[in-house]
Amino acid sequence: MDTYVEETIRYYNEQSLAFAVRSEKADLSRFHRVFGRYLDPGDTILDLGCGTGRDSKYFLEEGYRVVPVDGSLKMCGFAECVLGQPVRHLLFEDLDYDTYFDGVWTSDSLCHVASGDMEGILRKILRALRPGGALYMGFRMGDFEGMRDGRWFCDWTKPRLDQVLEAVGGFSMAEYMETEDVREGFSDPWINVILKKHDEE
Repeated sequence: MDTYVEETIRYYNEQSLAFAVRSEKADLSRFHRVFGRYLDPGDTILDLGCGTGRDSKYFLEEGYRVVPVDGSLKMCGFAECVLGQPVRHLLFEDLDYDTYFDGVWTSDSLCHVASGDMEGILRKILRALRPGGALYMGFRMGDFEGMRDGRWFCDWTKPRLDQVLEAVGGFSMAEYMETEDVREGFSDPWINVILKKHDEE
């Protein structure tokens, strides 16, 4: 495991309660609704980096089947209490599903992936999706990469993201949104994208 991954996971293990309090105040309903336009009732969603289980809870209440996973054992335990179902302890790099999900929701979790590792992680997500499946990702907009507030962050711009997606192949961009930070007290610009896996020919 890379050092930056270890340090980020350590943060979430040690700060799980404080993070949960902050996380619950973020209103992602707009993005939930947009993502939902690419899903059918009862579809199966991977909540990759589920954190507190906030988004998994929403999707479960909407009637979807949800598989929540997180790299922090403490966050897995927290989410299990919220959801009343098992949460798989799994690192991004160990994602091992094959054409299983109709949608993958990552909220802002992939912001903790180093730019040099993003192509490999996206390939694993691509493999996990069924043909025509949808992936939601959200990132702070910018060029910063490094440790910030005890965690590794990688900010993105659309041109840099387009380069990675071109290298990965297999996705088309269905939605691109530039928005303000939904967290209280923050004003960072964000980019939010929904990608569609190509249908099999």
